[in-house]
Amino acid sequence: MKVRKLITGALVLLIVASVAVFVARQAGFVSANLIPFGSSSDSPRHKIIAYYFHSTARCKTCLNIEHYTDEALKTNFADYLKSGKLEWRVIDRDVPPNEHFVQDYQLYAQALIIVDSTPGQPSEWRNLEDIWLHADDKSAFINYVRTQVDQYLRRL
Repeated sequence: MKVRKLITGALVLLIVASVAVFVARQAGFVSANLIPFGSSSDSPRHKIIAYYFHSTARCKTCLNIEHYTDEALKTNFADYLKSGKLEWRVIDRDVPPNEHFVQDYQLYAQALIIVDSTPGQPSEWRNLEDIWLHADDKSAFINYVRTQVDQYLRRL
């Protein structure tokens, strides 16, 4: 009887933990792209990170910027994304665990930030502010993002 209670308790705990992780991912507290322990990616490595920072309240233009960036990265850099040399992260900067990004990257509005992340060195980053100039022209927007990200990927 005690064994059955232990197994039931363990299963309930597993279900509660799974639901908590799901909720945390949906709320933006935890990345959905976690790498399991024991993988070859446990050690730090040189990579490029593309962050799109948005506020909780979003307009059509802000959503378009996210979608256009997603398309630009997935269409032009699929191999880099798959290998982990390029990471694509969408972050709500208004969620309390993410508020530090406002200071880290001097954010004053929605922003696309490209970061050259090299272990043991300060990260070099750039705010692609011209996304706002191309927000109404999908083709020009995608070309701009492709060109800027390509400059960073050449460093790898």
